[in-house]
Amino acid sequence: MRSIIVVAITYCFSLHHTYSQKLVSLQEINSTYEQLKNENPDSAGAVILLGRELLMNQEDSVVATYYMNLSDHFYTEREIDSSIYFTNKAYQLFVQLNNSRGLVISLADLGLYAYHKNRFVKSQEYYQEALKLAESNRLSEERLMVLSRIGFLYTLEERFDEAYNYALLAYQGRRDELTPDLVKATFNLANLLKRMSRYEEALSYLDTMDQQTIALDFDYGRAKGLVMKAYVLIELSRFDEATDALDQARIIYEMLQIPFEMFQLEMAQGQIEQERGDFVAMDKQMKRIERWLFAAEQDNELLYEYYDALYHCNKGLGRTDKALTALESKSILRDSIFNTTSASQRDELIEKYESEKKDQEIANLAQQATIQSLQIQTRNYQLLGFGVVGIMLAGFGFMFYKQKSASQKQKVADVEQKLLRLQMNPHFFFNALAVIQGLMDQRDTDKASMFLARFSRLMRQTLEYSREEFISLEEEQELLENYIRLQMLSTGIQFKFKIVIAENLDAFETLVPPMIAQPFVENAIMHAGLGDMDDSLLIVEFSKIREQLKLVISDNGHGIKEKKEDSGHKSLAMQITKERLELLGQKFKTKLDLKIESSEKGTSVELDLPVFK
Repeated sequence: MRSIIVVAITYCFSLHHTYSQKLVSLQEINSTYEQLKNENPDSAGAVILLGRELLMNQEDSVVATYYMNLSDHFYTEREIDSSIYFTNKAYQLFVQLNNSRGLVISLADLGLYAYHKNRFVKSQEYYQEALKLAESNRLSEERLMVLSRIGFLYTLEERFDEAYNYALLAYQGRRDELTPDLVKATFNLANLLKRMSRYEEALSYLDTMDQQTIALDFDYGRAKGLVMKAYVLIELSRFDEATDALDQARIIYEMLQIPFEMFQLEMAQGQIEQERGDFVAMDKQMKRIERWLFAAEQDNELLYEYYDALYHCNKGLGRTDKALTALESKSILRDSIFNTTSASQRDELIEKYESEKKDQEIANLAQQATIQSLQIQTRNYQLLGFGVVGIMLAGFGFMFYKQKSASQKQKVADVEQKLLRLQMNPHFFFNALAVIQGLMDQRDTDKASMFLARFSRLMRQTLEYSREEFISLEEEQELLENYIRLQMLSTGIQFKFKIVIAENLDAFETLVPPMIAQPFVENAIMHAGLGDMDDSLLIVEFSKIREQLKLVISDNGHGIKEKKEDSGHKSLAMQITKERLELLGQKFKTKLDLKIESSEKGTSVELDLPVFK
């Protein structure tokens, strides 16, 4: 936790300083991300996102490494397109820097992402290119990493004999040194042996992995090994041992709060109940599975696993209608997965054919182009005089347009930057860090972890949403709730609050400018006397009235009374918010009405917006 605080403070002081100071911050971010990504992925994600504002267009190995870490973060979030984008940016920098190691790693990552896009042939090409480059440059560590990746790829394709050869080479190359990479190689080999039904050998490797993770204090890796061990034990009908393994893993995962891993764990427990024939217990287990399914980033494969388990549960309990419904959903998802994979592979082959065809066409057209260029050259001289005059006139018009457009874009950018700095209010930011430090000093680790998770989530939301023109009403509601709870924890101000969305609004389809309500909520908490009374109440309400979205923020405090030391931030918040509303009004050619009333009985803010969808 201390490393996160160091990074956060370094980041704050680097935003407006020199390139070298920003470079130091980026190095600290890279280092902290590497430390946290295996043990606390959520905090690691918050840390890596800090760097997006620092060095986005510098040609430096530190920046390239940052892009790789950022793509790794998006991979854990299952945002494969973003991972591909940032890995390609890193690859381009590594080419310019002639960095062989970076090229191998980026090619291997592109191979992994290509597989997730169901492009198996392309994935193989990336991996083989990475392996060749690693071997030619005698990069032994990177070579082992690529071998492990290729083994995993063939495992997923059920080409087990080929997969085993690669996985075994990767494991043998690492077993002389105890590292997290050795743990991964052991896990991959055990997973492969499980898929090959060589269960006793798989258990042997998983026991070795357990000893490795304990020696390394690698909790996340140990939990993954224990869940894998449970699945192997289920295949051997050793259900009590499997339950013990899951109980140990659950203790670790409940501290880390990783929805995808918890879903896999609870699915294993559900499979135990199914194999035992205890469908009443399995029915209760399905509720726990549902909780983590909806918390995780859902995809068709996860949903398929869920509906398969739900079908067997309902069938075992004699719920014929529900079993048939689950079976129907399972069949639809199976067809969807198959069609998506088949379509992607078909598109890949078509793309390869079209590429080769275009290469041939380009070669044929090159000769024709040479002849045509000579004919065109003569005609161009005749048009040159007219062209120069036309270009000059067009140039003057274009310059005038660009100057006006640039002025408007700069004005928008200025407001966006002011908004970002407003959301990351230094008073709130450092108060939150002080609370975390205090809880750590008091050894209240549970509360510190909870606070840090909320704080990390808010930082991520703020950085992500500040770049969006609109977010959904549901996302705005989640951000506001997280912000209010953190303010209550960090300031000690206690009050009740409600965030209400009217029934005639679709929270997922209706869009609002990001963080449009936050400055008004902050004023209510910090300046309106909330917490001075036992029945203090803050209400944020979104409703739809005559095709207008009405936002009302009201409280029953004693009214806004400015404190001298806070008035600067408060007036800045109002000024920036008014500038945002003015720009939105100009863009959408409408007037956005803002009305603020404050008295001893409370404060009310009303804002009318168009309904964006």
